[in-house]
Amino acid sequence: MAHVIEVKGKAAVVFGLKDLMELIDQHMGMEFRTTLEETLSETYASEYEWAEILREHHSELDEIREHYHNVIRDIRDQSEELAGLIREKRLNRNAISKCAGKIGTLTWREL
Repeated sequence: MAHVIEVKGKAAVVFGLKDLMELIDQHMGMEFRTTLEETLSETYASEYEWAEILREHHSELDEIREHYHNVIRDIRDQSEELAGLIREKRLNRNAISKCAGKIGTLTWREL
């Protein structure tokens, strides 16, 4: 889409970035144009780099979330086993101790 802008009292039609840069070159000089092009280039590169960092961060968060889901699932399984052992008429202290030890190991690894 074309834009009509006024530059030094005259109308100029700008169809894209190239036209705008030519106007800048004509009215503000090549040094300003070069500086603007470098700044725009760095900005786009920076946005790309941040997007990549954000993607990596989300990937790491997904891995951490999956890890903790597995840890919580393991703890739940062990606690259900422990509850079953406690409900028995005859308590098997050795089995209870072993199950509690597994829960302790799971939580200790995460601290």
